[in-house]
Amino acid sequence: MNKEFEKLLPRSYKPISGWGYFWRKVLYAIPVIGWIFLIIHAVAAQNRHTRSFARSYFCGLLLFAIIAVIVAALLVAAIATGFINFDEFAATYEQIMANFQSMI
Repeated sequence: MNKEFEKLLPRSYKPISGWGYFWRKVLYAIPVIGWIFLIIHAVAAQNRHTRSFARSYFCGLLLFAIIAVIVAALLVAAIATGFINFDEFAATYEQIMANFQSMI
């Protein structure tokens, strides 16, 4: 974008540099403090680009959280119903380690 054109834009429409996006992503990745900044930027940022980026990052985080909860629920259900048997896994693991020890 042309520098003269950028000067004519209102402050809320000024573009963010690549480094600006990078550092915002680093900031949002910090637990608790970053999440607070993420919510503030998603709701109250005056720059439209910052607000849109924060909202998209928040949607990605929310999607990740939903998938993690579903996977955890499936894992708990599989363990509770006996679909995953840790006794067999432990026996197999011990056998593999014994074979490995005999090789050394």
